[in-house]
Amino acid sequence: QSAYKDVKSTDPTHPVMIRMNGWFFYDFEDNFFREGNPFGNETADIVMVNAYSNVEDYYEDFVATVSSRAISSLLSIDPDTRIIIALGSWKEPPLWYLPTEENITSEINYLKQQDSLIGIGFFKYGARGSEWYLPDPAEGAPEIWSIIKENKPGSI
Repeated sequence: QSAYKDVKSTDPTHPVMIRMNGWFFYDFEDNFFREGNPFGNETADIVMVNAYSNVEDYYEDFVATVSSRAISSLLSIDPDTRIIIALGSWKEPPLWYLPTEENITSEINYLKQQDSLIGIGFFKYGARGSEWYLPDPAEGAPEIWSIIKENKPGSI
């Protein structure tokens, strides 16, 4: 809240965005805003919830559970909050796996039906060209890259 107020006092015209870890919304049935995943009034204008569904043991309910819990709990605290759900779209075994075309398409289609979202994001950490960047179509992920390009962030 202190950082939010500082940013807004310097530049009140631009929205402030924070990122939240989707696992908190999946692993717990309530009290999602624990240490490491805080949220409250005057914390952010936009919240991007990272939905790490690209794990080896794919959970079919992950994106639906994370998004429904995130949307309802965030809006119950601040009804003016704008929300983006971002889908994990990279591989780094043994923990992270490139999503299948079927899984990511299903997740996108589910998220497009959520009226409370302002967009869908796709994420991987890091700068362009780093090993932590979105899949490179030349490195074995042309289908996933094509799906991402068709569903650009904010394309709801």
